[in-house]
Amino acid sequence: SGKPKNPEADLGIRKATEEDFDYLESSVEHSKRDLEILRNADICVVVSDCDNIVHHTCAALESFQHSRTPLQIELDKADSYIYNVWTKKSHRGRGIFQLAHSWLASQLYRLEARNLYSEVDALNKPSLKAFRKAGFQKVGERHTADAGEFAVHMITGENIYADTTELTTQIGDIGIAKTRDNRFSRIERELKE
Repeated sequence: SGKPKNPEADLGIRKATEEDFDYLESSVEHSKRDLEILRNADICVVVSDCDNIVHHTCAALESFQHSRTPLQIELDKADSYIYNVWTKKSHRGRGIFQLAHSWLASQLYRLEARNLYSEVDALNKPSLKAFRKAGFQKVGERHTADAGEFAVHMITGENIYADTTELTTQIGDIGIAKTRDNRFSRIERELKE
């Protein structure tokens, strides 16, 4: 029949368990460093298709230290940082991140988080598209010359940090978190101008 398949029909979404981490550890797609990041997350959500884990997303509730940069993000009680999003190649483009994000957002809402932040590599067009479909909007950019990176800051939520770099966008004045690292102060100044 011509009906699109319901992506939720065979999927299970849940908070990750030690058994899930063991399963991911046995896969060739995850390094020991990956597993350490997942295990240390404040919240790690997995999506399974039958018995196979096909997606994970992590959330930080108090602070987040980016693994590839010295960027330290401090979060207010109403904030959460979404990171380490992965979907198995065979399951990409099926709306799995949006399902996982919706489930995670409802859990975070119960914990009083109202603003969800993330960062996406600017060259990763599929991830940018997935984040936008999940309700995130671009609020800024971070250029890191020594790492050769260009990342896009994304947000979804009600209010924005009180201590922010303000940006004017189509939806009004919004902001991105200030960093504690002096190497990023130039970027913060440029964003304010």
